[in-house]
Amino acid sequence: MTAVRTNCAIQRLTGEARSVLMEIEREKHRARLDELLALAREDPVAPYRMKAWYPRFVVWELTLACNMQCMHCGSNAGRPREDELAEDEMLRVCDDLAELGCERVTLLGGEPLIHPSWETVARRIRENGFRANVITNGWTLHREDVCDRLASAGLSIVGVSLDGLAPTHDAVRRRPGSFDRIVTGIRMLRQRNVPVAVSSVVTQESLEQLDELHALLVDLDVGVWQLQVCNPLGRLDQDDPIILDPGQVRELLDVVARLRSSRSRPRVDIADNVGYYNHHEHEGIRQKRPGESYYWTGCHAGIQSMGMDANGDVKGCQSLPSTPRFIEGNIRERPLREIWNDPDNFTYTRRFRIENLSGYCARCPYGPLCKGGCTSSALAHSGRVGDNPMCAFRAEHEGGAGV
Repeated sequence: MTAVRTNCAIQRLTGEARSVLMEIEREKHRARLDELLALAREDPVAPYRMKAWYPRFVVWELTLACNMQCMHCGSNAGRPREDELAEDEMLRVCDDLAELGCERVTLLGGEPLIHPSWETVARRIRENGFRANVITNGWTLHREDVCDRLASAGLSIVGVSLDGLAPTHDAVRRRPGSFDRIVTGIRMLRQRNVPVAVSSVVTQESLEQLDELHALLVDLDVGVWQLQVCNPLGRLDQDDPIILDPGQVRELLDVVARLRSSRSRPRVDIADNVGYYNHHEHEGIRQKRPGESYYWTGCHAGIQSMGMDANGDVKGCQSLPSTPRFIEGNIRERPLREIWNDPDNFTYTRRFRIENLSGYCARCPYGPLCKGGCTSSALAHSGRVGDNPMCAFRAEHEGGAGV
């Protein structure tokens, strides 16, 4: 009986100690957040200046060709662009990125694995001393030869798109059997010790499946699971029923926070278009490692990220529309270094002003720091940079304040 009481007392003390440590962690996050907010109110670009401006993370559309016709595809992929880069031009881009200090390139599509030069490009990236990732729709991932090639490519991680349990995923991807192929492929990649990350676009239907999907990814030994919301871009219209409403973004953050609390694999991350400043942001929901302080300080397009279309058009982020407003240049016309360093490029971030905010974001107390959240998401939902309805804080407060 004494041993039982002792064990109960130890468990109670352990729980109390854990609660105290968690509160200390929260206070640390709140203090850091207050500091950043005060800085941004003085000058919204100041938080950007805390880091060097270079294309640290690059997402590169190797081809717009795709072997699927996903209903939520933001780039409306299917056919290749008429003027896609040749292999020698692609290798020159790899070298130019190395000169600019790039740390990681994610090869994207369309479907990158159907491009004949994807392995050559990945090899050149590694030879230049930085990391190469691939994100695949997984349609061919059930094949041993495809998994063998991925394992031999020296990739730092293979990203796989999985958007719900089997019926939901297959419906969104418009290819029956896609889910089963992906599950088979992930198992084969892990057998080859290839690190795997899964990216999921959360829809009205899949929001209710996240716990079951998480259990599957635990079983598959996936390392990272990133959740994002779908935007009305490409094949999706504004009123498409699969798109979450703003209140459901709050629900999504609740699920992510609960899953992250276990601190087990897979690590559950949120994409840049999920947020923003409700209590979960204050508690460090974006941190990648325990003790790390990382918060949303605005879109990093043209600050530490860059996107590139298959024809060499350069954008601050690959999620942004390929329109004259966001295309900063083309590598066939100007050297990549010149495009990146042009003081007249990427003005929506590099020269951001509080006056750029509109709608509720213009009077939100976090506006100068948040800058309206993800630029692509704001544009998709409101048509304006700096006005983002898909915001958890806004969903909690806008009703009482009005627009």
